[in-house]
Amino acid sequence: MQTGQLDHWSDYWGAGRLTSLPDDFAANYEGEIAAFWSAQFDAVPEGGRMLDVCTGNGPIPLLAAADFAARGRRVELVALDAATIDPAAMAARHPGLAELVSSIRFLGNSPIERHELPGEHFDLVTSQYGIEYADWQAAARQVAHTLKPGGRLAIICHCASHDMLQNNLALARDFARLEEMGVMAAIGRFLGGTLSFARLQRAVKAARPQLAAAYRAGGTDMLQFVQVGLDRIESMDKDTIRRRRLELRDFLQYLALARARCEDLLRVNQALEASPKWYRVFEAAGLNFLDSGEIRVAGERLMGRSYRFEKPA
Repeated sequence: MQTGQLDHWSDYWGAGRLTSLPDDFAANYEGEIAAFWSAQFDAVPEGGRMLDVCTGNGPIPLLAAADFAARGRRVELVALDAATIDPAAMAARHPGLAELVSSIRFLGNSPIERHELPGEHFDLVTSQYGIEYADWQAAARQVAHTLKPGGRLAIICHCASHDMLQNNLALARDFARLEEMGVMAAIGRFLGGTLSFARLQRAVKAARPQLAAAYRAGGTDMLQFVQVGLDRIESMDKDTIRRRRLELRDFLQYLALARARCEDLLRVNQALEASPKWYRVFEAAGLNFLDSGEIRVAGERLMGRSYRFEKPA
């Protein structure tokens, strides 16, 4: 994807979130996921180098920085992402992590497929819920190029049947319902000057009971979020709503970006389902396959698969 196509992810990380699963991991990944990564960090020697690709706000490098500090091990940590990343702003939002953030070199607006990575440089390359969004073949070639002989690649990625997929399918259905109601389009036309205040209010009033019914029938929390927003709009008079046009724009933008992220995940899952052996691109690039396994949360919820590879010495 081009950088301009990543506004929805730049917005998401710009809000200061540390993970792509904020409902499960508001701080950083823990439990089985953190244990998996701790085992992978063993591959990095004193004075070694680790690269995390498609990093977002760097949850995996942050886990690594804490892990290496606890071991008294000095390691160079580099994290790159195609989206815009602002580590200083993130550190300000999470002051308890500021020291760890400062130990990582973040490279935003850096797609792995086109970044000029140094050859045979890193002992470990990692990625979680990220590299599968990239061009698989190009990313695999880059990883193989930048790994030292004997270096390892470890990834956690989506899988076609995981619980996140079910959640996003439900969210996609709710976004489609919302589009059918036409209320978001009505707000957009009002902001564009082609819909009167009175007609906007009628559209909002008509949508509210539909939203409430859809939510009661098992809809996602997104519908409740929209319901609250429409309640606020209906309570405003004409002068108030015109003074608060910026809030309306932000409301629409938030929903548009959330839908784009949902569509991204569904697109990736469709690709993984169509190509279940997609990970073999790393073997084609010259890496040796080591193993794979399921990633579960609390021993129950399937949240993806892990894959590990090694570059021949």
